[in-house]
Amino acid sequence: MYHGIAALLGRSLRLDARQIAPNLFRLGFVVALYFALLIAQVEAGSFGAPGLRFFQNIAWLNFLVILFSGVTYFSTAITEEKEEATLGLLRMAGISPLGVLLGKSTSRLISALILLAIQIPFTLLAITLGGATLDQILAAYVALGAFIILLANAGLLSSVICARGGTAAALTCFWVGIYFTLPLLAMYVSSEIRSAGGPTPGLATWTVATTDYLAQSSIATELSKIVTSGYGDFSDVIPVDEDGLPLSSWNWAVWQARLNMLATPQVISNVLGGLFLFGISWLLFDRLTRYERPGLVAERNIFMPLKIGKSQRSPVGQAWANPFIWKDFYFIAGGPRWLILRQVLVWIVAFLLHLWFALTNTPRGDLGIFELGQFFGIALGIFIFMIIVEAAIYSSRIFQTELQNQTLSALLMLPRSIGFICYSKGLGCALGLVPTLVSIFLAWLGLVMCAAHPDEMLRDTFEVLTQPGVWGFLTLVVVFVNLVATFSLFLKWGSLPLSFVIMFFGSSCCPVTYVMMAFSGVRNDPFAAFAGIMINIMAMVLISLVFHAVIASRLHVLGSKL
Repeated sequence: MYHGIAALLGRSLRLDARQIAPNLFRLGFVVALYFALLIAQVEAGSFGAPGLRFFQNIAWLNFLVILFSGVTYFSTAITEEKEEATLGLLRMAGISPLGVLLGKSTSRLISALILLAIQIPFTLLAITLGGATLDQILAAYVALGAFIILLANAGLLSSVICARGGTAAALTCFWVGIYFTLPLLAMYVSSEIRSAGGPTPGLATWTVATTDYLAQSSIATELSKIVTSGYGDFSDVIPVDEDGLPLSSWNWAVWQARLNMLATPQVISNVLGGLFLFGISWLLFDRLTRYERPGLVAERNIFMPLKIGKSQRSPVGQAWANPFIWKDFYFIAGGPRWLILRQVLVWIVAFLLHLWFALTNTPRGDLGIFELGQFFGIALGIFIFMIIVEAAIYSSRIFQTELQNQTLSALLMLPRSIGFICYSKGLGCALGLVPTLVSIFLAWLGLVMCAAHPDEMLRDTFEVLTQPGVWGFLTLVVVFVNLVATFSLFLKWGSLPLSFVIMFFGSSCCPVTYVMMAFSGVRNDPFAAFAGIMINIMAMVLISLVFHAVIASRLHVLGSKL
């Protein structure tokens, strides 16, 4: 029985160990660590504690890569089988739901943990550079490992619930939003109870203890505490002799302190939460995958019912004059109803964040009109971040449907050029960004309306848009999106996190970055500012054309193979 359950898991792990792509990805991450080490060594003469800076960069880089992986890698564990209509074949082969979940999701979790573990020997070099300790590094990797367990199983639950990878990725983003919002809410509730008291002493004490524990369960809070200088100092628990000198650090008190340091509320809650989500996925697996029908899953979006009768009309309507735009707008971007629902949810999140900041920083009940500017500022930041993430997700999926369904060769046989097909598909995905762009405009308009001097706000906005640094940042975003689309044709999974890692380190030696830095301080010289903007625009166009040529060539090769 055990062999039958673990059969798919063992096969997945053997394939992962034998294939060259996963090993190259791990090697590339080690090379990225090497470049981070070189950067820390170069900065050693200008900044103190270069080892601590190196460790901080690696820790936060891992945190961001894990976030991107949770959206794109873990959330497609089961949906890829649904989209390829092979989930029924796995069940017919006698593989139990637990075996499917272990083989499709736990194998990815183990691969991610291996990628995290191979970094530890290289990160230990931070101790040699100075500023970091062994306990600090181990605590960071234990915290990140626990967060991976939670995020992988959250993606697994989304993959079991949803029929498509894009919808599962969006649901995983929702779980992540709840994960980072609840500790903030718990911190506020705990502070309010401490200041005002509770209805009864016992209930108030229990509530404070619960909210304090929940407030410490966020990886962001725990990682911020770990990467600070002085973390893991056990000088208060090391016994000393008569002269006050430490006897030995290898004693039970120190190891007990180390164990308490590793068994933090964040580690315990994340591991238990991951096991709980895995159990929920196991219980719901049969019920949510029993009626999957071949050929229908890959063609419906979140609002399409499982069974469409003769009297029912498809919610996506009739195809447009350009079917490529229509198809990608509905089946990758989600269509108008999903876009509207998503914008409403994000506005609600922005309002809740504003309410939390307002109640925390101002007297209770003092929510005047002047605070609307803060609300629109928070909303603007959320929408700018959201449009970057949306564009990256669309880029990673723009060609995945054709590759998974093996319809790329038939698509290329149509009397249309590759350029027309690709740009039409890109325009269909770009239509999915229109609601977010409208929300950005509304948030900016709200800032202008709430400003004390709207004319000064308009002038400041114009000055920001004429800064070369802003256009340099836009160039890096465009390069990032094109890089994701290019890697999606070479890699089955992981194009988004790999592109982020490359941009994180590659931007430090990219000529565009140096141009942005050279012209970022230009304010009083309009000619120099205009030259910096034009250089960034030309670099953006040229780099995009290079990526588009690579994409067209790769599509030719893939189309001839399918």
